[in-house]
Amino acid sequence: MNDKNCNHKFFGSKLNTVLLLVLIALLGVTIYLIKQNKIETIFDRQVIQNEEQKNSDDTEEQKQKSPKLLLKLCPDEKISNQMPTSVMPGEPEPVKDYYIYKSARYEIADFDSGWVSANCNIKEMVVY
Repeated sequence: MNDKNCNHKFFGSKLNTVLLLVLIALLGVTIYLIKQNKIETIFDRQVIQNEEQKNSDDTEEQKQKSPKLLLKLCPDEKISNQMPTSVMPGEPEPVKDYYIYKSARYEIADFDSGWVSANCNIKEMVVY
């Protein structure tokens, strides 16, 4: 069919035909990637946000129901960080003291303080 004789408004020019084929190809690639979970859609984000919200609600309920189990172990040493720090207004003060147990850092709140003080002889290292 000759372009001069074709009066169809949408498919009339070769440029429109090429653009339509490119659009169809892009649509096909997009559908393939969505099925392969290679790209995230708006719907996926909503599902993920709903699941995260549900999980955070469950976590808060679990925290309230079950008390935190404290470690009854003797740490290798206590580190007291005396390095001066600057804290912006409204930000919490950074934790400066922590325990070392088997070469790993643990927060003091992770241990049963009464048990540690009664049963352990811990050396304290002050760092600057």
